[in-house]
Amino acid sequence: MGDLRTVTQRLGYARRRSLAHMSSHAWHEHERTRHRWATGFGIHRTDKTENEAYWLEGTKALPDYRSRPPSGRQVPTNKHPIQSFLWGDFTAKPSHRYTYRVVAIRGTPEAPVEAEAIDLSVDTEDEGRDLHDIHFNRGAISSQAYTARFGERKPPEVGAEAYDWLSRGLKEAMIRFIAKASGGNYKLARLSTSSSFPQFSTRFHSAKMTGADIQIIYDAKFNSKGPKAKNEIRNQG
Repeated sequence: MGDLRTVTQRLGYARRRSLAHMSSHAWHEHERTRHRWATGFGIHRTDKTENEAYWLEGTKALPDYRSRPPSGRQVPTNKHPIQSFLWGDFTAKPSHRYTYRVVAIRGTPEAPVEAEAIDLSVDTEDEGRDLHDIHFNRGAISSQAYTARFGERKPPEVGAEAYDWLSRGLKEAMIRFIAKASGGNYKLARLSTSSSFPQFSTRFHSAKMTGADIQIIYDAKFNSKGPKAKNEIRNQG
């Protein structure tokens, strides 16, 4: 969290939380500035690791903006402010140091004015540094980004590039983790709803062949859409 005195004097208060690939921010406007109408908030990011600085972009444009861009196109948040008190940056990179500046954008949509601001420093996590890691793949929240990158094609139509992008390191981390279980001194337990990637089942089987204790719990619901049959086939052995 940033300097509370600075926050109180300028914008309000703010909190931030970061992982390896994302950081989330929430802020509150101070009572002394609420009477001043704002179109929203812009977020400026300084990348201290790669020595870059720029306004972050979003996909929501102001509805009354004269030159409103096509749907789905990225627009800078200082020109099309965020009309929310919560923002997530899903373009962050592991082991990076960032400074985010949340800026109240006042004026009009045609002539935005940067006003009160607060800076927040964030250090994203280093993948694989600690004993335990938490990985998040890209899901429904990234659907617009997926469409902008790959169009209307489904992952099987795109191939490995789409799956690698959706994985965001999760698949690779799991493969590395399973590979560590070699021999009878190791035990691996897996809980999953489905076995979509044959690579995982193959890796678990290879670990078991070395003598590792492998236990797998999976969804065995039996109906027309249930994954029971596929799970049983992929988890055999």
